[in-house]
Amino acid sequence: MSAELTALDCKPWGKATIREVIDAPLHGGERGMLRLTVAGLLVLILGQKLAFPPTIELSFYTSFALAIVLLLWRKGAIDPARMLGYVASMAVCILVTVTSPLHPAFSITAIMYLVIIHMPFMLVVPVRRTFYLKLLRIFMMIGMVVATLVYVQWAQQLVGMRMINLEDYIPKPFLYVGYNYIQKLDYFSQYYKPNAFLMLETSHTSQTLAIATLIELCLFRRMLIVAYMLIAQLVTFGGTGMLLIVVTIPFVLRYLSLRLVLTGMIIFPIALIVAAQVGVLDNALGRSAEFDKPGTSGNGRFVNHFVIAAKSASLDADHALFGIGAGQVSPFVNDSTTVFLPLSKLTVEYGLPAALLFFAWMTYCFFTAGVPMVVTWPLLILFNLIGGTLLIPINTYYCLFLTAMFVPNRATAFTQARLFRRDRLPRIASHVIAGEASETR
Repeated sequence: MSAELTALDCKPWGKATIREVIDAPLHGGERGMLRLTVAGLLVLILGQKLAFPPTIELSFYTSFALAIVLLLWRKGAIDPARMLGYVASMAVCILVTVTSPLHPAFSITAIMYLVIIHMPFMLVVPVRRTFYLKLLRIFMMIGMVVATLVYVQWAQQLVGMRMINLEDYIPKPFLYVGYNYIQKLDYFSQYYKPNAFLMLETSHTSQTLAIATLIELCLFRRMLIVAYMLIAQLVTFGGTGMLLIVVTIPFVLRYLSLRLVLTGMIIFPIALIVAAQVGVLDNALGRSAEFDKPGTSGNGRFVNHFVIAAKSASLDADHALFGIGAGQVSPFVNDSTTVFLPLSKLTVEYGLPAALLFFAWMTYCFFTAGVPMVVTWPLLILFNLIGGTLLIPINTYYCLFLTAMFVPNRATAFTQARLFRRDRLPRIASHVIAGEASETR
């Protein structure tokens, strides 16, 4: 990374225009690094249905390979604090498994996958803010493709065509298994929820569009594109995407002008009426009513896994401290709708101390990269409360690409100097100070 910081690098989040981001030059190896990262994002988002073997997504290999390349290319380094947290978390998970007084059966494969899949989170790649904004812009372009595919799928259905099924064209040994790729709007409906052809299921489509909508609204502010993405997100009928937007509203407000907030207050009632007419509101209310109904998707995704974790930890001290064994199924699981999230899964399998230590480490990785909260917060919620992502690369590496690996904050210059070239520190610090001084004028 060049030590020369530009005006764009010193601008606060949300103050740069999309034209400034497009026109800003990249320096040296930044171009090659961006191309590699974009290739990883494309596989992660648009290739998430691909796997080999069927239980391991293609994006696991490509994302892990990207981290190794960046490390060998000396674009990044292992952060000591992150490494300490990683080693401690993984060591505790392994130790409680092999020393448990319960002597549980355990899956070596599950332990190895836990250790390997989270290894890239130790890597820190200092970048200029320009690089990160360009990465987000390309993510937005991918989001536009996803939104367009959603509209195409609805157009197909509304004219009476059968929605294209990706599973008809890819050999089964290369398809990721375990997801409801095709879902009806409801049991009696003739229509199916759009999944943008390439996504694992509707919820993943909805989540991608929600994150893209938040980024566009707060950082690039092109309102036509915001509307294009938001409408596509709504007509996926995926509740998790809407939930991500709702829980991020407190962080969104600081990016919006008073005029835009007032406009939103006027438009919101109209949007509710439209949502009610097309069935989006009924769908959302129906899903929320499932929370207290065992055997439903809402209960299994948001409630039951925590209930199971609490029951398992309350059996006795050994179950609370050591868990039932890596990769083992809790005897309290009594339906197929339960989706275990990282904290509940770790509590059941490895015990509460290991779960809390892992949660603390991952949270540290999220919040020390210095990316905007409108990116960090929804991905933190997605990882911990929605996605069921502990051993699933798609949402885990969303977090790696957008909130953990690249460090674009103003401390980047200091980090770069500390990790690579200490002799540059005075020069780089002067650039940062000059940039801050220009903002205050």
